[in-house]
Amino acid sequence: MRKILASLLIALACQAAADDQSAKVKRLRGQLTQFFKDPEAARFKDEFIVGEALCGKVNAKNGFGGYVGYVRFISHPRFVMSYGNEAMFSKKDKSEASRIWQEETRDKLATARQKLYEVAEQDELPEPSKSDLYASDFKVMWQSYCQK
Repeated sequence: MRKILASLLIALACQAAADDQSAKVKRLRGQLTQFFKDPEAARFKDEFIVGEALCGKVNAKNGFGGYVGYVRFISHPRFVMSYGNEAMFSKKDKSEASRIWQEETRDKLATARQKLYEVAEQDELPEPSKSDLYASDFKVMWQSYCQK
């Protein structure tokens, strides 16, 4: 009888943890999809949670109704970011979230951007484009928030 009761309590605890995890994924997905033209049509894959962040790949529709292809994303309670796009912040706490995020990541992003400019100068290439800088920023953020 004790074994059955213990097994039942363990099963209930596991179910509660799974429900919490599911709610967290749903909330962090919603934080990302609020910026999409058709949030309901978003497709997710390769998702995982590291700390407070949900990381993975998302495929969303463009203005013409076609899917654009899977891109990496990071959805954190303070910001969301997808490959090739600047960090985006929810409307309700945009200024505070933006300030905290910039404070936490400023040095890492500045170092990565400085390396881009150094390589360009060394190899006599044009200055990094805006998309080069975004790609560099995303790589730094992925390493900071999504490395297991």
